[in-house]
Formats: sequence, structure tokens, C-alpha cells
Amino acid sequence: METPFFNLLYLHAPGRGGPDPTIVWVSELPWEPLQDFLGQANRSAPVMLGTTHLLVQAVGQALAIHPEFNRRVVGRKVHAFKGTNVCLATRIPGNDEVNLVLIKDAGQKRLLEIAETIWHNQLAYRREKEPVIRDRDRLRRLPAWFFRYTLRAFHAIEHFWPMPIFGRVDRFRSSPVLVNDFSQKRFPAMRAYKPSRMPDESKSMSVTLGPREEKVIWRDGQPQPVQVAPLCVRADHRVCDGFQLSQFVSTLIELLSAPEKMRKAHVVNPPAIDAPHATARKTA
Repeated sequence: METPFFNLLYLHAPGRGGPDPTIVWVSELPWEPLQDFLGQANRSAPVMLGTTHLLVQAVGQALAIHPEFNRRVVGRKVHAFKGTNVCLATRIPGNDEVNLVLIKDAGQKRLLEIAETIWHNQLAYRREKEPVIRDRDRLRRLPAWFFRYTLRAFHAIEHFWPMPIFGRVDRFRSSPVLVNDFSQKRFPAMRAYKPSRMPDESKSMSVTLGPREEKVIWRDGQPQPVQVAPLCVRADHRVCDGFQLSQFVSTLIELLSAPEKMRKAHVVNPPAIDAPHATARKTA
């Protein structure tokens, strides 16, 4: 399949001075189905299940259903990832840093497996036993000038060639999406949210679930209060268009509006061509 013409306009535009390829879609998600499902599932689950785990599972399955989003840009080519990996941003209470958790093949994992992976990483971060913490501290101890120029050199090479994954800190590049869940926190109402891109540009999209709030809708001519949560999705116009983004958001809402169906879903990844961690497709 060839890259659509209008995607090529963004893909081959000049670098930093070119057009902004960012697309943002903001929608709403009904909260009651999530709340009801989690209340019932947590009665028998061996670990606590939350909206974060459902969100990661839904994003993984949506990536498998819409493989055009499971890609990243290297130079002037679009590359497809082999697995439906999802990267989750978390924050440990009392910790001033944002920590990342990589859930491999989230589109094929059961909800309980995803929850156990995330809780295990949270506990390891809290106890400072996660190996990536040691790697991160070693990099932080490097002289600022050495760290800066090494990072610039790495990004310059990666801009033209699909680099293999180096070590534990670098493994987060194997996911095209960053997930944020603010639904369980006491944050102000969210009307839009667009996180910045990662410096290595591996995250071509992000999915953010905002804090729930109550609104009034009309049903059968009568006002009725309902709870909703904002769902914000940022994508890259170099790998998709607005119509495709609307379909991705619709799939996410459909999956999260009926969480019980995700347990029965069996999504198979499209075949991938051999490459270090991504596969190229034609760009013209």
C-alpha cells in the first residue's frame, strides 16, 4: 500500500521549519460502563483492576485493528512496528519523576496480565528496584555536555536509519503510543490535552483519558445526569489522516463502552517484514 498523497506532503516537508503534522481529536467517553465493569470484575480479581488497565488494553486492541497507527517515521519513510506495544506514563506518590511502563503486545494480553505487569512495575519503582532506575541514574551522572552531544548524535543517526533498541532505557522506543490516565485524580475539568512529542519521535501518537465529570443530557425529552470522561488522542499526519483518526477514536470509545467484550476479543497482528524493530513500507 502506498502512502496517501496528502500524507506525503507532510512526510517530505522541510524539517523543523515545515508544517506541524499534529492532529488532535477530543471526544467524550461514557463513564458508567467502566465503573460497572470494574466494580464487578474486582469482586473476584486477584489484583486491583482500574481504568488504566482497561485503557491500555483498549489502545493495544485499537492498534491491532488500525495498523496504520502502529507506525513511526524514520527520515522520509514510514515504518511499522512488529508488535502492539503500549507505553504508559505513571507517577509514584512522593516521586518527582514520571516513570514509563512498557506493556508488550497489549493487544493480545488479557486484562489481568496487563494489570499485573503495571502493578509489578509500580511496586519495583516504589522500592527503587526497577533496573531502569539504575540505568537512568548512570546517564544522569554523565557530564551535561557529553550527555547533550551524545543524545544529539543518536537522534541525528536515528532520523535517517531505524536504530535497534539499546538497553532498558531505550526500550520505550518500541511503542508508537504514550498513554496517560488522569481519570482517577482530582484534576480540573479537561477540555483538551496535547502532550509534547518525545525527542526521538518514536511516539507518533498519544491517548489521554481525563478526569470524569457530570453533565446533563436529554433522553426521551427529559434531562438526565450522566458521568463522562474526556478522551484526547494526538496523532501524526505523516502516518494517518483525520478520517482514520476518527475511526481510531470511535474504536476506542466502542471498546471502552463495552469492556466485557474486550476479554473475548482475539486480535491478530498483521504480518511484519524482518527489521531491527520496525518495518518499512513504500512512501511514494
